[in-house]
Amino acid sequence: MIDQRTEALTSRFTVSSTWEQPESWQTDGLIPTEMPPGVFVLLEPPLHDAEPGHFLVGLDAMIVNESGVSSPLPHIMWRLDEIGHIILFCDKESGCSPPIGTSVRFIE
Repeated sequence: MIDQRTEALTSRFTVSSTWEQPESWQTDGLIPTEMPPGVFVLLEPPLHDAEPGHFLVGLDAMIVNESGVSSPLPHIMWRLDEIGHIILFCDKESGCSPPIGTSVRFIE
């Protein structure tokens, strides 16, 4: 069995949905963090045996176009939903709002 970080690094994901967060909000951790308006980006497929943790810390999300060229997907946080989907959050100021079907991969 491979660990979650290795699975994230060796998988190709697809943007399956996005939704706007029009106002500032707070994370729901032990220390709530004020977050700006922006866009949530849900990636498919979900990770196997996903558990909350820090396995994506230090990884960058990259958009991969049809010719294989990568460009950064500027996100300021990520989380896992209850079935293992990675959800990225992009600050509204970054202009990040990838279309549904966009291919995404992670790099170190």
